[in-house]
Amino acid sequence: MELNGSQPDRSPGPEAHVMERMQIDELATRVAELPIRYREAVVLRHVRDLSYAEVAEALGQPVGTVKANVHRGLKLLRGDEDDRADD
Repeated sequence: MELNGSQPDRSPGPEAHVMERMQIDELATRVAELPIRYREAVVLRHVRDLSYAEVAEALGQPVGTVKANVHRGLKLLRGDEDDRADD
């Protein structure tokens, strides 16, 4: 029921903002724990929004290697595998 023609506030409350911040912090921690070759590829591709070709050029690696490293890094972030290989 609306009173005085006002709309109910549907914006997220403070709890939702706290939960979102905690999720962001957890993701940042997990990214920081990735082996360097995966972390660099994932950050350049998905945080800096570079194309695979641009990431390959920046890292001096073939595009196929970059694609594989991004794929493996994302799998580790999702928890699909736990083979955090040494650098």
